[in-house]
Amino acid sequence: MFGGKGFDTYYAGDKDIIEDSDGKGEVHFNNINLTGAKEKVKDKKDTYEDDKFIYKYNESSLTLKVLTKDEKQSLTIKNYKKDEKSLGINLIDKLGKEVAIVIDTTGSMGDDIQTAKNNAKLIANNIFKSNTDKNVYSKISIVTFSDNNIRTIGTYDNYASFQSGINSVNIEYGGREYHCAAMIEGMRNFTPNNGLSKEIYLMTDEGGDDNHRMNEVIAMANNFGVSLSRSLDNSNVYDNSVKINIISINSNMEHLKNYSDKTGGLYFQPNNLDELADALFDASNLGTNSNETIIGNEKDNIINGKGGNDVLQGGNGSDTYIFEANFGKNTIIETNKNNIDKNIIKFTDDTTINELSFTNKKDDLIIKKEDNQITIKDFYKNEEKISFIEFKDGKTLNYDDILTITSKDIVKFGLKDENYLNTNFKSAYLKADTNTKTHLSGGYKNDILIGENENDNIDGEFGKDILIGGKGDDKLQGGFGDDVYIYHKGDGKDIIKDSGGNDTLILKGLSKDDVELSIKNKDLVINVKDTDDNIIIKNHYRWIFGKHNEIENIIFDKDNKLDTSYINDCISSSTINKVIEQLNSYSDNNGLINITSDDIKNNTNSMQLVMSGWGS
Repeated sequence: MFGGKGFDTYYAGDKDIIEDSDGKGEVHFNNINLTGAKEKVKDKKDTYEDDKFIYKYNESSLTLKVLTKDEKQSLTIKNYKKDEKSLGINLIDKLGKEVAIVIDTTGSMGDDIQTAKNNAKLIANNIFKSNTDKNVYSKISIVTFSDNNIRTIGTYDNYASFQSGINSVNIEYGGREYHCAAMIEGMRNFTPNNGLSKEIYLMTDEGGDDNHRMNEVIAMANNFGVSLSRSLDNSNVYDNSVKINIISINSNMEHLKNYSDKTGGLYFQPNNLDELADALFDASNLGTNSNETIIGNEKDNIINGKGGNDVLQGGNGSDTYIFEANFGKNTIIETNKNNIDKNIIKFTDDTTINELSFTNKKDDLIIKKEDNQITIKDFYKNEEKISFIEFKDGKTLNYDDILTITSKDIVKFGLKDENYLNTNFKSAYLKADTNTKTHLSGGYKNDILIGENENDNIDGEFGKDILIGGKGDDKLQGGFGDDVYIYHKGDGKDIIKDSGGNDTLILKGLSKDDVELSIKNKDLVINVKDTDDNIIIKNHYRWIFGKHNEIENIIFDKDNKLDTSYINDCISSSTINKVIEQLNSYSDNNGLINITSDDIKNNTNSMQLVMSGWGS
């Protein structure tokens, strides 16, 4: 059978062949109108089925073969284009959402009915996103309520037909708002266990006249269906309950928040229409447990792919990516051309830093947690794709932290009661657990070793290491190599012992006026004024292998750098006076008179005596 241009209707039987020139029309096979399938057969490429037929599509030849369920009869359709849904046959690759938009049309909504309709269009336009995520199947029904007139305007699976339905909604001038009855009507439009995630959007400006049924509605929403495997790939478990979202228009109806709180929905009470539009965009863009592409707009979006393997594109604006438990394998594509935006990854479940691994793979940052994964495309190129990673326990990684972590071969965050972290031949980033006393040991390469709140013991061994004691009274030993020690104000009493190299101590949150320097038993002692905190640099003035075993540089927060000569000069000012006092006391009995500070500073042997710890 050959159809030309225009809307053709075909009545076909076994072994018939149809070829249509423009894909407009419909097909009846064994007197049943073929509309397509919403189930993809597992492990069979381009094979779909419904309760009556099996559809096998060959994309290269543009041929669709339709078989009865027993595969004894068949129909062949040539020139079938799946993306265009030729002849009204829609083969669904992805399941989307089933939504009921429930609108108050009583008299009090007179000035706001157009706002409600515009909001409904925004929600629908975002859900029916066939232009970016092809062959996604979603349904939206419109329910209105005014007094006892509670009715479904229609149920739609595309934006064009939805527009026709929403445009027909008008004010009805009733006076009683039966929210609960209207939401129950919305749920009656849903099909249980069809794989579509389900939501209600209630738009009203009044508190409702049947709130005694609130618990009934919440129970119905939470127990609407059972959780089972999605039929498209038979792999993901999805939530078949109904989320109720409340849009409070020009009124404070906090009691209605009970619906959203107890069903996992959202409550909107915006200050203005722009704020509401932004919130609705994010809400209707919320992911499901299916694989999907979620695209933000030019504003600051909140993007949550939920489960499934999703592609998340925030675009311009400072976007926040939400990840909960079992978030699947996701890819983030961000843009931040002038590095103005601050994009955030936020873990809202109990995920901790310790559970994650970080890898640089061909300029992509890969973050893994068990079977879940986040890939941030082009993270290591010029743009700052993600500025912060935030955790529920309050910990945060910034952009520089992430770059530092992933520069190492091994990244390890200590677990509770894990008191030994080490590496040998690979560079490592090792960080102790917050409340576990830990021994951290580096190896032969350049390591980053970080203590936490307890009294930690940190050994750099070889390489150019960075050692950070954190809170508590820590012992730090850099070993060989040009090591960097970082001490933050309030970090307690630390002891540093170094063995060689051109070493640096960085004092964060402190200036040179905040400390006093002194010598004790050939150790350099740095006391933080008005506190009990100090840093003891062991054997700083002891000669080993022909030189002082010293920390060569001290740097304060504002890049004020103190080299060894300045340190010695600071110590001389306080220590020389003590030496002079002792020498002049000695001179009374031994014929020496009036030794001054300059006398000692200008005499090499005298200065060596001072720096060796005279009288200490």
